[in-house]
Amino acid sequence: MFDFVRQHKRIMQLLLVILIFPSFVLFGIDGYKRFTSDSEVVAVVDGHDISLAEVEKIAQQEAARITRQNPGIDLKVFDTQAFKSQVLDQLINDRVLQSAAAKFNIHVTDQRLALAIQTNPQLQAVRDPQGNVQKEIYAALLSAQGMTPEMYESRLRSSLMSESLIQSISATYLSEATRASQSAWSQSRQIAWTRIDPLKLAPSIQINDTDLKAYYDKNAAKFQAQETIQGEWVSLDVTQIARQIEVKPEESRSYYQQNVQSYSTPEQRRARHVLINAPREGTSAADLDKARLKAEELRVRILAKPSTFESVAKSESQDSGTAKQGGDLGFFGKKDMVKPFADAAFDLKVGEVSAVVQSEFGFHIIQVTEIKPGQVQTFESVKPAIDKLLREQMAQKRFAELAEQFTNLVYEQPDGLAPIAKQLGLELKTFPVVSREQLGTLPTTLQHPKVIEALFSADSLAQKRNTAAIDAGSSTLVSARVTQHQTKRQLEFDEAKELVIAQYKSEEAIRKAQTEAQGLKGNGSASLKDEALVSRVKTRGLSAPVINAVLRHPASPLPSRFIVDEGQAGVFVVELKSVSDSPETNTLQLSKNLMQRAYSDAQAQAYLQSLRQQLNVKLKAVDAFKSSSSKG
Repeated sequence: MFDFVRQHKRIMQLLLVILIFPSFVLFGIDGYKRFTSDSEVVAVVDGHDISLAEVEKIAQQEAARITRQNPGIDLKVFDTQAFKSQVLDQLINDRVLQSAAAKFNIHVTDQRLALAIQTNPQLQAVRDPQGNVQKEIYAALLSAQGMTPEMYESRLRSSLMSESLIQSISATYLSEATRASQSAWSQSRQIAWTRIDPLKLAPSIQINDTDLKAYYDKNAAKFQAQETIQGEWVSLDVTQIARQIEVKPEESRSYYQQNVQSYSTPEQRRARHVLINAPREGTSAADLDKARLKAEELRVRILAKPSTFESVAKSESQDSGTAKQGGDLGFFGKKDMVKPFADAAFDLKVGEVSAVVQSEFGFHIIQVTEIKPGQVQTFESVKPAIDKLLREQMAQKRFAELAEQFTNLVYEQPDGLAPIAKQLGLELKTFPVVSREQLGTLPTTLQHPKVIEALFSADSLAQKRNTAAIDAGSSTLVSARVTQHQTKRQLEFDEAKELVIAQYKSEEAIRKAQTEAQGLKGNGSASLKDEALVSRVKTRGLSAPVINAVLRHPASPLPSRFIVDEGQAGVFVVELKSVSDSPETNTLQLSKNLMQRAYSDAQAQAYLQSLRQQLNVKLKAVDAFKSSSSKG
């Protein structure tokens, strides 16, 4: 598996982008409907349009998110029709699942929604050490994403509905096909083998100039000096600027005083309640009085024996979310509850029972069980954080002031970066001789695709001019200049002789190893060095090509010898001795789990395609996705 990844990096990079698409809960999909009215429609799901602007907006946000998680990813992946088509496909799937969940009356309870928020790893920062969600930080985090808690929870509820639908389809049993696949996966084979190492044979290879020259002439294309560049660069980045800024104590103190609420934890209370529902609309006075009377009767019953509050809540409360917990609501702030409820709860002492309280939900009887006093963090305890925040704010402002100047200077003084570095107080840096294949050794900033493209442009290579100021992300501008350029050229024989010798010896050594392997294969009486029981799970250190060859080899007649040629990695002579279809218990369970997952996922995908047909999904104008390089 890992060999495949190493050999197909570009394919795997694109697959990475595709496979790490989450549901669009954090960004939302309903928030972009405003684009539909004035943008080209690219798809229709159950009669509802999906616009081009909607897809492109989500694609931009997904690209930004993936880039944050994978800084080294090639940004050109995002500027393709394939990427945007994948976004559209995921968006269609989400819409299809939400429509189907609604049609099948699949609902998400408040408890499940709360649990999803409580366990969401993306919201880890908003939870206190006890695991409770801190409402202010929660709201601030969502606000940074352009959402209110209500918007986020609505989208999360929709996502959970879709998840419930697809999980109900994916849950399946181990079918005959699964068992057949499992057998192929878990089969074990007893083998013996010998590896003939070409590296050990290379020193014995005889060479002469005639053979080397003939080899060079035949393989001249292998012996070329790669195109290389060497140069200098400067960068303007907000982190560098921040390091140079000193925050005055009075500035920190002033910020603290103006924002002391941000460093305060309001008082929280823990309470339980009994709720008697009262319909919100069209309720007659008689029905309202009936509900109030029921609540009053329960209050009298509780006051007679306050210790029964929990049991009364379990048997009588009509709040399905808390009744089983004896009405326990956990800790909450005053702003977390509707006003009548909050006013009453925050007027009670621990153990006291409230009068009947009417809210938009009905009639409540409340008992406070615990009070957590509010706290204000001292200035000294938060000063480092305030200093860091102010330093970053000042650095952003200074960066904005210098960015235009930096951009203009690298354009107006194109023949060198030293004067610009001196004028702006920046460090002039250099990079060594590198070829295109060695670009990964450059500083991360210079590996940005736009910087590489600019360095290898005709103007940069021929004229040795500064590149334009390039936005390399993370509030960083960079300009670079090629000072030396060597074009790709054919090496003369004398220049390449050491390379020719190494390549010639390597190939001859492999041929010698292949000859020895053929002799060993044909001599059934000759013993092989190593022996083991192998399977797809237990490879005994053998490479994937060797294991694949072992498991594909005919199971009869036995014993049977064959060759697996891995070139410089070695030529293997393998003898298949026996085949077993009775794997170890842990191997059986692992393969069973893998097969079940594969088949259930396939079943879910088939169901999703069926839903797309039932809901009349129509694709339109998918050729409207153009890379930015082709626009204009």
